[in-house]
Amino acid sequence: MIELEHPGAGPTPQGADPSARLRATAYHEAGHAVVALMGGDRVPKQATIVPAGDVLGSVSYAKWSSGLRPDCYLTPGRMQLVQARIDTLLAGVIAERRGTGRRHNWTGGTSDIDSATDLAAYLNGSDRQTELFLRWRRLCVRDKVELHWPEIERLAVTLLARGTLTSDEIRQIVIQQRSKADQA
Repeated sequence: MIELEHPGAGPTPQGADPSARLRATAYHEAGHAVVALMGGDRVPKQATIVPAGDVLGSVSYAKWSSGLRPDCYLTPGRMQLVQARIDTLLAGVIAERRGTGRRHNWTGGTSDIDSATDLAAYLNGSDRQTELFLRWRRLCVRDKVELHWPEIERLAVTLLARGTLTSDEIRQIVIQQRSKADQA
């Protein structure tokens, strides 16, 4: 079993401030959406911070267009897709930590880390290689989150105001914020 720091491990704390939890969720989901959009993963169809059962928020995506099955056969192009998906999974907890200054203990982050670990295992020959690969990807994703922080922050603020955003709204917010950053 690969042991990594789980920045979002554990259940949602009882009695946690709902507004702080909502803010953390907004940054978390914005991190997923922006890194997916800017990093070669699937285009987000929707992002929401409206709780549904035990889920505090989510980003939904279109299905893999190529019928991606990393357990069957990986071409170099498909390896890049898997790596982009790993980056997207890691971006939520990293953006949440950047946006709140601390980690929140809730199961969504653990699920993301577990999914990233499973995908990374397909790309690597041993647990040690997988662990090192994931540490490297976390460093890369921290840089991506930092690079795209204005877009993540604007998307999180908009999620807090609206609750749910469509694919077109996500793209529009990210493109507008990117244009502002490029002009500065």
